[in-house]
Amino acid sequence: MLRGLVSLIAPDAMMKELLAENMMLRHRVAVETRGKPRPRLHLRDRLFFAALSRMIPRGRWGVSGFSPKTLMHWHREAVARKWTFRHKKVGRPPTDPVLVALVVQMAKDNPSWGVWRIKGECQGWAIA
Repeated sequence: MLRGLVSLIAPDAMMKELLAENMMLRHRVAVETRGKPRPRLHLRDRLFFAALSRMIPRGRWGVSGFSPKTLMHWHREAVARKWTFRHKKVGRPPTDPVLVALVVQMAKDNPSWGVWRIKGECQGWAIA
């Protein structure tokens, strides 16, 4: 979203780079004034720097005050955070342990019964 906003403001590639670099420096100053001995970066600060670093040539990433390795790490974290979501459970739901115990008990008590007979008995009792 940030990259799209910068693209709307500055259509020229060089202007985009300069605007992104200026925004990065201004935000760096804002972060520096936030803390006394050493300011703590919030998640939104790291995301902001990572997004802007993608608009600046890698050779000028040093203006942010962070190493390129750090900026790439923040970018990878942002991408990983975007693609994390709860997955649906796939497959058949687990069988009730009480039903399993009942079927095993029926098989032990009646060794001549096969699978189909036990299934028929369970269906007759409306169990399965």
